[in-house]
Amino acid sequence: HPQLLRQQGLPAALEEVAATAANRVRIVAPQPLPELPEGVLAVGYFFACEAIGNAAKYAPRADVTVLLAAGQNLRVSVVDGSGGARLRPGHGLAGMRERLAAAGGELTISSPPGGPTQLAATIPLLLDRGEPAVVIP
Repeated sequence: HPQLLRQQGLPAALEEVAATAANRVRIVAPQPLPELPEGVLAVGYFFACEAIGNAAKYAPRADVTVLLAAGQNLRVSVVDGSGGARLRPGHGLAGMRERLAAAGGELTISSPPGGPTQLAATIPLLLDRGEPAVVIP
């Protein structure tokens, strides 16, 4: 993963991705993200990159919004204008779900006909089982 991710955080690293993306991509982080473990950053970053790439492939003219938020979990939500995305075994979204699950995360898909498609990753902020990586006041 890029050095910028470690040095300046997830929003800055994704802004760099957005600058060269095929679609117009907007990165939104309404609240500053807390310092996150490197593994959590990497999972969120690669999820967002793959979702942005999927939008370029399946919704080439759609604007894309990436929403970042953290509480008990890091939540990365990617929305594009198309609809009809389906989870099919052995295909792209199933692979995304498996990679998130390997980190204890989950994938939520909302993609009604006509759109928009929303892929949302929820990634726990845990270093070890039961040990929070971020203290939430």
